[in-house]
Amino acid sequence: MIFYFMTGALAARLFGLIVDGMVPKQWLLVAVEAGAMTLVALWLWRSGGAAP
Repeated sequence: MIFYFMTGALAARLFGLIVDGMVPKQWLLVAVEAGAMTLVALWLWRSGGAAP
């Protein structure tokens, strides 16, 4: 479930980059959110994943 919230946050951040322009701090936040999503995905994959 948290994966979906983080996906939405990452999509909103990327949309903000398109609308407001490229800001280095925003790219840092994109990297942090993408890293967190990767960790969650790896954790779900190793634990057997969530049943749909």
